[in-house]
Amino acid sequence: MAKESLAAKVGAVAEQFKLPAVFQAPQEAMKARYVPPYITFAHPKRSDEWARIVGQLGAATEGEMYLLRQDNVVHLSPCKCSLLCCRQFWGEVNAAGELLRVSFEEMPKPFKEHAEVVLLVYLNDAVLPANVRFRSVKCPVAKALSDALIAAADPSWGDKSPAHRETLICTQPWMRFVGDAVIAPPRTSRMSGMLYRPAQCSVRPTGVAEWRAIKNFCESPSAQKSLDDAAAWYNARIDELAKKAK
Repeated sequence: MAKESLAAKVGAVAEQFKLPAVFQAPQEAMKARYVPPYITFAHPKRSDEWARIVGQLGAATEGEMYLLRQDNVVHLSPCKCSLLCCRQFWGEVNAAGELLRVSFEEMPKPFKEHAEVVLLVYLNDAVLPANVRFRSVKCPVAKALSDALIAAADPSWGDKSPAHRETLICTQPWMRFVGDAVIAPPRTSRMSGMLYRPAQCSVRPTGVAEWRAIKNFCESPSAQKSLDDAAAWYNARIDELAKKAK
């Protein structure tokens, strides 16, 4: 004797009510929230980012720089980049690292130095803008790149060396230099006794390889949108800081 199916046992499932019209309308597919490419300094306390890095790369190293994009994660070691813009500020944070108060003028402790930055990151033969916030011992990277951007815009830039002079074929200052940002091995703070990992950046003139990558970027149909997205996020974060400013 054939076994009665579960569906046959239950019988027809039919509503005994009138479904509101809004529930009968075709459902629009939801879109995933778009976040422009950004760089994070990996830390287990940022559990979502940490899990994503480990899930895609198999491991994560605390304090290292990772580029997070919609479709992938890239370990930046070193982070080869130039600077599009930055804003230095000082902030007081709570135990969770959340900004409580902000000043755009240098302040003593408990305020610490920060920099809100948009980098142009080099990935093999491509480049893309990416947002990042440097804090405390990571700020020397932003300082080195900011100094380079200002210097590259000065007419005397080409006088530094033949290599510097060759970069003057580039129309924008940020096309004329590139920095290699690295995270140093752990050090022990003399004041707190805690380990920390400072960052540093060496800057040099761009060359043929960088010019080729920049040219490909400039000719890409997605270049304008990527720049606009990075600028929008930068402006939004600066606006947030202004609301917390002293």
